[in-house]
Amino acid sequence: MAKPPPNDIHQFSLLSAFHAGLKEGGPPAAFLATQGTHGLGISEDDEADMLQLDSECYTFSDEGEAARADPEDQMPFVMVTAFQPAARVKPPRGTTSATIREVFEGKAGKNTPLPFRLGY
Repeated sequence: MAKPPPNDIHQFSLLSAFHAGLKEGGPPAAFLATQGTHGLGISEDDEADMLQLDSECYTFSDEGEAARADPEDQMPFVMVTAFQPAARVKPPRGTTSATIREVFEGKAGKNTPLPFRLGY
């Protein structure tokens, strides 16, 4: 299988479809690493949130408990990318989430997915 292009987003289904009741099936967690290194989604089991970081999938319960996702867990909604930073920026002191949102919306637009990673 060909390596996915950097920062392209691989998406399975739509969040609105999940909320409309399409909550079964989808790619297994083990497959997601073939599509990218970082992602977000929702697990079929218990409707837990899923986070993929550095090719490892984790699920989060409603109580906030994190666990590695089972490789067979299916994700009825998921978005993953082969994350490749194009720039590194250290925000000035006092930067707020609203300021960060303005920067990203100005670069890509409100409805354009844009992968980014916040670190410390």
